[in-house]
Amino acid sequence: MATSNQPPVTDDPDEYRAELAANALPHFPTITENTLLSELQKEEDAFGIIAMRREEFWSERTEMALKTERENLRKEHAENLEDVRKKRNEYFEKQAEALQKQHRTGFQRFDSDVSIAASALGMAWNSDTTTRPSSRLGELLQFVRSDISKLKEAPETGD
Repeated sequence: MATSNQPPVTDDPDEYRAELAANALPHFPTITENTLLSELQKEEDAFGIIAMRREEFWSERTEMALKTERENLRKEHAENLEDVRKKRNEYFEKQAEALQKQHRTGFQRFDSDVSIAASALGMAWNSDTTTRPSSRLGELLQFVRSDISKLKEAPETGD
């Protein structure tokens, strides 16, 4: 055992406590070794309780912070998802409008080109009796005119 002037040297906590108590006894003659050991045990227990409470406190705080963060992320994700849906719908609406406009413009150009060709064929048919187009060309002209009139009468589908 170490003398009162030397610090205890041991790896065993029980032995260390006993040496501390033995070294403290000469300075405090009214304190017994068992009393000192029980006081040390009470302090260790108190520190253990404090450490446990501190750990519980911080784990609760961490848990609450994580829960709040998860809720915030869910809200943000829902908002982002809604924004993406709105933007996607707007994009598709614009694309549909552009396609409808392109379809109408293309049909008008086709209608205009066919009308010009039909007029030219009609004038050629009516003006020159010696060089009439073949009857096959006349049938084609009638077919194109009937298709154009059908297309004009058909309702727009929006496709």
